[in-house]
Amino acid sequence: MTPNKRRKEKANALRLWIQIVRLANGLQKDVDTRLRRQHGQSLARFDVLSQLDRVENNQLTVGELSASLLTPTNNITRLLDRMEKDGLLERRLSTSDRRSFNVHATAKGLELFSRMADDNRNWIDAAFASLPAKRLEELSDALSGLSSEP
Repeated sequence: MTPNKRRKEKANALRLWIQIVRLANGLQKDVDTRLRRQHGQSLARFDVLSQLDRVENNQLTVGELSASLLTPTNNITRLLDRMEKDGLLERRLSTSDRRSFNVHATAKGLELFSRMADDNRNWIDAAFASLPAKRLEELSDALSGLSSEP
């Protein structure tokens, strides 16, 4: 491979990365704004409830929850404190490790998440509506083949 061709490939990869980051950041900001406006909740709260909704007994340890979040959270303890105060989740002392807590979604939290998830699905569908289903599938397949490891 010639040096010029290699440079062009690197430039294309960098350009793609910039497009992905801009798209992801824009979608996150849009969804966060809509969640706040329509449900009084942030994207981080939605993410917490989403992770709890998808696991058995709607419960994870604080460490498992923190590791599974898609949105970066500076202070998971403070976020969980506020969500617990609002009745969206409960923290319970672990039966297997008395030094840790399990985070459990309440019925109120799961009900709220269900409404938010329906809206989020519609917003994301609308964001990608201009792409035919086949193209979405191709893009999804291509991106799933990438590794975030350098």
